[in-house]
Amino acid sequence: MRELGSFMAQNNPFAKAFKMLHEVEKECLAEAALHGVAPATVAMAIVQDRKSDQRRYNVPRVNEVAVIFQNADGEPPLERDILIHCRPNENDSNPKRTERINILDPNLEPMVYPLLFPYGDQSWGIDLKLNRPPSLANMRRASANPRTRITQRKLTQQYFVDAYVKTEANRLNFCRQNQSTLRAEQYAGLMDYIHNAANDQGLIPGRAVILPSSFIGSPRNMAQNYQDAMAIVRKFGKPDFFVTMTCNPKWPEITDNLQYGQRAEFRPDLVTRVFNLKLKELLDDISKKHILGILTAKVHVIEFQKRGLPHAHILLMVKNDGPVDAEKLDQLISAEIPDINEYPRLHAVVTKHMVHGPCGSANLNSPCTGPDGKCTKEFPKPFKNETLVNCDGYPKYRRRNTGQTDVNGRQIDNSWIVPYNPYMSLKYNCHINVESCASVKSVKYLFKYVYKGHDCANIAISEQDVLNHDEIKTFMDSRYISAPEAAWRLFGNSMHEQSHTIYRLPVHFPSEQTVYFNADNVEAAAERAGSKETMLTAWFKLNDTDEDARLYLYADIPEHYVFNKVSGVWKPRQRETNNTIGRMYPVNLSTDAEKYCLRLLLLHKRGVTSFEDLRTVEDVIYPTFKEAAQKSGIFSDDATWDFALTDAAIWKMPRQMRDLFAYICVFAVPPNALELFEKYKSDLYEDFARDARHNHTDNCQHCTNLALVEIQAILILSYKKCVDFGLPSPPANMRAAADEYFDVLAEKQKGDALQDTLNDEQRNAFDTVLNAAENENLPLKINLSQSIPFRLKTDQMQLTWER
Repeated sequence: MRELGSFMAQNNPFAKAFKMLHEVEKECLAEAALHGVAPATVAMAIVQDRKSDQRRYNVPRVNEVAVIFQNADGEPPLERDILIHCRPNENDSNPKRTERINILDPNLEPMVYPLLFPYGDQSWGIDLKLNRPPSLANMRRASANPRTRITQRKLTQQYFVDAYVKTEANRLNFCRQNQSTLRAEQYAGLMDYIHNAANDQGLIPGRAVILPSSFIGSPRNMAQNYQDAMAIVRKFGKPDFFVTMTCNPKWPEITDNLQYGQRAEFRPDLVTRVFNLKLKELLDDISKKHILGILTAKVHVIEFQKRGLPHAHILLMVKNDGPVDAEKLDQLISAEIPDINEYPRLHAVVTKHMVHGPCGSANLNSPCTGPDGKCTKEFPKPFKNETLVNCDGYPKYRRRNTGQTDVNGRQIDNSWIVPYNPYMSLKYNCHINVESCASVKSVKYLFKYVYKGHDCANIAISEQDVLNHDEIKTFMDSRYISAPEAAWRLFGNSMHEQSHTIYRLPVHFPSEQTVYFNADNVEAAAERAGSKETMLTAWFKLNDTDEDARLYLYADIPEHYVFNKVSGVWKPRQRETNNTIGRMYPVNLSTDAEKYCLRLLLLHKRGVTSFEDLRTVEDVIYPTFKEAAQKSGIFSDDATWDFALTDAAIWKMPRQMRDLFAYICVFAVPPNALELFEKYKSDLYEDFARDARHNHTDNCQHCTNLALVEIQAILILSYKKCVDFGLPSPPANMRAAADEYFDVLAEKQKGDALQDTLNDEQRNAFDTVLNAAENENLPLKINLSQSIPFRLKTDQMQLTWER
């Protein structure tokens, strides 16, 4: 260390001008000792809260360097408060002078990572020009100070996470800086702006566009990918297999390339490159060698989950000649330990990678151990002599009682084996879980599991005040980025892929298409929008000139035609393809019934040539799309709402299903509301049925009543009740279903703790509201506790009422 320090002092210009962190620490300790004050102790810990989503808020299971930052959408921060401590010189009046440095400064990385930049060479900066060498010979130009690659221990992990966060933050900052002038407005609104007095007053039309939905991992991106996947499900049906592949750090391709004494976790670049190659080969085996059947569609997503290694979730849909039987499942999936004499290599792989646990009472700290001390994955599984394809909607694999096997001093039998495919396990020598999901009742929960978003962490920061013996804690909901994830993203590897291209088709009224424009170029944007066709209006023109196009619905047209964004024209595909699916953007019935009817008409009418033609029924042009839908029988038709609920049951969550059902009752008043409720009852109360706090059975009356309570809460907003539509009335004494979602006592304790953080003014406002609510003598009072919950925002001191 002395030699290294001497080298830095002689050759690194920053070591001469600025203090090292250990020097600053020594100065602080010396100053604290001089004044007789103990230095403050600050600690940060990741809190294990089993009430949070353990798929995202699980605690790290490996010792690694990660970056944690607070942001609701997972957007990395661009600015950081970075201080550098200057060394005093003869003319310096302040021996403790500090300066702030920008995150984009090319001198930042040489100062943070002196081992990687021993001579203080500048790193990347915004003024660095892009250099394109004219030939390959110039790509290996020697540097004046060649750098030695340091790939030891956690310094590499830190460098990767730091580099990724800066890269991603800079990309999003570019979007934000350029979108400060980019705005969106409907075409009709843009024309109104041009022709009215707002132009003279200098008002800027439209709304600012901030963050694109292409930001991977954001809620908008996850919702968009989820709906794209559901479009695939609509066409090909439920997935047949769910495959999870996890990287094996002992792969020869990794271990053979490690330096002496180096571990795989210190080389996230190597781990992610090898895993990417293995994953591509696995997907090739599935799609081209058909090891699980002839593939029709697939979706896969990459995750990390704080385990130090990347893994992939793969959903597969295969072509089936008939129902999957137990014999076929046994050929593809096994949940038993292979015979060590007959299959020694497979036995070693399975006992190494496919044994679950220990968990439950044997390991209460295991992530899968629930509050009751039992495994949430229901291990150990019961023994089965034969495979049951459909047992309460899930397969039960054959697990014969063939005795126990010693695995690392633990006695294991078939009840602890994670289902696997023998071919995949033998070839890839890693954890590859293969599950049959063809009989799963609710496929949307599989896709919700896959599209759950980025890793998060509940952080507790505590500071110990030695003088007052007081500990101050701050809790933050933060995003967590590990080194493997940073390396994966920096290398440009895809986080999500699907076998089919999804055309997202807009639904809009005449002259109300969205127009993107710069605030200083409104007239030109309006002129371009007026002469350019949207996908919808171009479809009208296509039907007017192409007889073949009249055979297809709007949502089916992308399978046969390609939309040219430049010319705004649908052109016939040169060759037929089965890899394209169209889906129209969803429209909310409760907020825009007219546009909902427009979308409804597009789902049923072929060969439409204009908006007027869409509103035409039996040679009569109706003024609104709602009237046209009613006259054509698709808005008031019972089958229409049956179809709408069938479609919603595929991809909407139960709460959304209940909202939709209630709004159908209000706006359409179907005569068969009770029949629809009975048919989709299990979809309406599915989230309640999954709650383990009560014993759910088929046709569970408790779950039915909970669903009716929430449906009636929506109907009341329109001055209606369940009995008005022939539905059963929920019990009068049953509380809203909020109690089913969270622990009331825990929430009360949390509320009491938050009250202690209020300042005097906030406390005064809080007490005023509560005293008014409890005062029976007030002449006017609004009871919000039964129908509309409210939340007190202590940071801004305002009451927010929300549905």
